[in-house]
Amino acid sequence: MTSSQDNQSEEAVFLMDTTRSLQIDALQTSSMQSAQALRQQAEKILLDKTAQKAVGLEAVSLEEIRRILHELQVYQIELEMQNEELLRTQAELEASKAVPGEFHSGLVPGGIQAWPAAGSNVE
Repeated sequence: MTSSQDNQSEEAVFLMDTTRSLQIDALQTSSMQSAQALRQQAEKILLDKTAQKAVGLEAVSLEEIRRILHELQVYQIELEMQNEELLRTQAELEASKAVPGEFHSGLVPGGIQAWPAAGSNVE
């Protein structure tokens, strides 16, 4: 493999790893965090990773850039879909909290249950 191909492969792996890290961070981020704060966090992570590894974009071919851009666009759509699912799940959770007894239907709170007296026969 030539030096140029090595650089291209390293760049592709770097961008994919960064995207996956951002994907994991996005899942862990509270839905209350604003989009701008999330973007700032992502930019900081990217800057930190870029500073750790000098990346020469001039060594990357146009075809490789297009492939990487496609991968990033796919990841972005995946993140948007995951975010929608998280928001839907959160809404369902909030709705279930609003309906008392739905989760524990048929169960009596412990303080209300009647326990048999000591020594009594219960069949």
